[in-house]
Amino acid sequence: MREHRYAESPARAEATVRLRSAPKTPTREGNPHGSSLRASLADRELTLRLTGAPRSATGGRLAAAADDAFCTLRENAATLAVAFSASFALKAHYARASADELGFVLGPTAALVELLTGVAFEREPGAGFVSREHHYLIAPACAGLNYSIAAFAMLVLGFAGRIRRPARRAAWLLAAAALACAATLIVNAVRIALALELREAGSLSALGGASAHRLLGVAVYLGSLWALWACVERGFAERSPAWLAALLPLALYLGVTLLAPLLNGGHARAEFWAHAQAVLAASFALGALAYAALSARRSR
Repeated sequence: MREHRYAESPARAEATVRLRSAPKTPTREGNPHGSSLRASLADRELTLRLTGAPRSATGGRLAAAADDAFCTLRENAATLAVAFSASFALKAHYARASADELGFVLGPTAALVELLTGVAFEREPGAGFVSREHHYLIAPACAGLNYSIAAFAMLVLGFAGRIRRPARRAAWLLAAAALACAATLIVNAVRIALALELREAGSLSALGGASAHRLLGVAVYLGSLWALWACVERGFAERSPAWLAALLPLALYLGVTLLAPLLNGGHARAEFWAHAQAVLAASFALGALAYAALSARRSR
């Protein structure tokens, strides 16, 4: 009856198993206290396990996740500080940089767009890179550095904690920066190429030029962040839960797209709120689809 009562809940069943499988403590010959000490330790372990038995399984998982997150933040404080400082410096530079100062990004982006579409771009001093035939300008707003910040932060926050050795963790910072830069060039070029093709087909005008351009950016940038997460995670043995893989890229994208402009006084402009509503609606819709797809994939 006693064993049956313990087996009524998973926590009690676990306690019974641990009690049964507790290793026997070697005793010296003639020591009458070895058996009693072993029984005392087993009883203590059983009491501790049973004390936490009434806790729900969901509560236990949430508490364990919170403990893991706290330990990860504590162990990676220096790495996160460096990543945050680098992201802040890049954001500050991007906010006041001219087209000529961002030529190191706009030039390769224009070259990739030309490779993808065949549309020729030429440098326009003080403005960026322009296609006079198609009346399209790749300006500083098209540099995609906000995406680069989100991608870099995602790679650091999502994967640096899985690397135990400090030297390898520092190397991962450099690798994350390189991956974020490469992804920015490719993804931004794809976004501009799609915008050009859709405009030539008349699709952007039919959907409303600014709104369609905004929705295209949300879909390409967010989708590529999730794709980048999935590709990088293949190199790690540990798999993240579906909610984390869906939520972290989404939160970082919204952070650089909406929260940062809001803190810089964007709330004073009426067009910001229209932009924010469209971005939030599209982002949450895509986030729900991403979570459903990730959950289905992990349940296989």
